[in-house]
Amino acid sequence: MVKNSHGIVLIETIISIAAFAYIVLAMLFLIQSIMSFRIERPLAEYELAILQVQWQMAINDDVFFENDKFCFNYYSEMRCLNIIDDRLILSPGTQIVWTGVVDLEWLLEDGWVSIQGKVHDKRLTLRIWNIE
Repeated sequence: MVKNSHGIVLIETIISIAAFAYIVLAMLFLIQSIMSFRIERPLAEYELAILQVQWQMAINDDVFFENDKFCFNYYSEMRCLNIIDDRLILSPGTQIVWTGVVDLEWLLEDGWVSIQGKVHDKRLTLRIWNIE
């Protein structure tokens, strides 16, 4: 039997294309799986923001409420956390601590000042300071 050595046979081309298509589909499935598998911590940024405020508050024990603001001294400068339009703002100035939080409100429970709001359809309550 004489073998044709002048070119690629049609069946070899079809098998190569099918194998390549299979590999591409497997890679796309793998990439899609990796992209959808991520550890979601949507509330971590809010926890970090509160930790930063707590660090400033830890310098002095002079904390109090004033006209629905939570205020404290920071190196002899009065700072207040204000709730303005679904934002938690640290003043003086306009440092936005939280944004995109719906229904923000202050809570006084068990000797703790907490803030509560709704983020990504989840209720978030974080303790800010122990006032006892």
